[in-house]
Amino acid sequence: MIINRNFWLGLLRESLESRSIAWLAGVRRVGKTVLCSSIPDSEYFDCELPRVRKYFEDEEAFFRSLKKEKIIILDEIHRLDNPSQVLKIAADHFPGLKIIATGSSSLSTSKKFRDTLTGRKHNIRLTPLNTYDIKDFNINDTGMRLLRGGLPPFILSSAFPEKEFQEWMDSFWAKDVQELFSVGKKASFMKFVELLFLQSGGMFEATKFSRPCEVSRVTIQNYLNILEQTFIASAIKPFSTYKPNEITYAPKVYAFDTGFVCYYRGWDKLRNEDHGLLWEHFVLNELMSLLQDFRINYWRDKQRHEIDFILQFHGKPPITIECRWKSEQLNLKSLIRFRELYPEGLNAVVAEDITRPMEKEKNGLKIHYLGLKDLAGWLKEKGLMRNITCSKGAHH
Repeated sequence: MIINRNFWLGLLRESLESRSIAWLAGVRRVGKTVLCSSIPDSEYFDCELPRVRKYFEDEEAFFRSLKKEKIIILDEIHRLDNPSQVLKIAADHFPGLKIIATGSSSLSTSKKFRDTLTGRKHNIRLTPLNTYDIKDFNINDTGMRLLRGGLPPFILSSAFPEKEFQEWMDSFWAKDVQELFSVGKKASFMKFVELLFLQSGGMFEATKFSRPCEVSRVTIQNYLNILEQTFIASAIKPFSTYKPNEITYAPKVYAFDTGFVCYYRGWDKLRNEDHGLLWEHFVLNELMSLLQDFRINYWRDKQRHEIDFILQFHGKPPITIECRWKSEQLNLKSLIRFRELYPEGLNAVVAEDITRPMEKEKNGLKIHYLGLKDLAGWLKEKGLMRNITCSKGAHH
């Protein structure tokens, strides 16, 4: 049974209304193929199959054989010999065609993509399940989403999919890392992934990984770049205007999925104290799915005051996003300190126990309390993101 992921179907539809190509990227098993299969009146081509790759020995003849007005899916397009040429020919010479091309990493990762297709495509990063998806999948247990993560086969599994997590990592090494990058030491690279996921959400210092991974600091930085390009980790940089005491350089690095954080920490069930860290990851996943390639920052000073996430839209004052499993856990000290430096801007707390959005004033600060499912509506209401029209069935 195919479950329609209505948020993503709406995002793809709107992307193809303004561009001829949608580049749909995301990690393995995040649901790219199933999502594409649910698009009405489309034709699907799996570029991993030799018989499909033969079609593209003459790209123009292939495109001429199709209906003039059509959506075609080119799944795992990087398997073609010259994928950028295929997309360029389609965009420039067959304007009636709409193409959704998929892959497990960013376009720039593969040397085959010499043309970035500027002006012809929209980039869409398919994230693990967001709150729209949870509604579509009829998942009512937030704790289950945090523990299992957001890869559809994992969360739909009848039992905790411990074996599948390791098989996924083995496949990632074989099919993504080895095929796209020059990484000599598998043991060092995989040790780095394990250590990074163990400290996911913490500040990143390359030198701390060098000794246990037995590689140089430069190699560690290269490993992180690979994880970013393949969407396995996200480096969130600090927000700063170089005021005294602000942290200006060290990123916080997050694993792409809460399930893998739990797997590497050896958690097969969650304690109360585990929820806060995983909730922060889940909120970040929501922001990434809503805002796509928009830059998300955090803020910290040398006295360890910290704001989880900072958003700054088109010159507007910085917006603070604090993540709390329970809203009562909010400590105002960091927010007060930040607003002493940056008085203007909205403040939001995203908490699991908020069932209805509300605004409160505390210590002279206006704070918006939101549930995670309210975040998109709040951002739209404040004019901070464009209104994405979901396919029928979405809950916002």
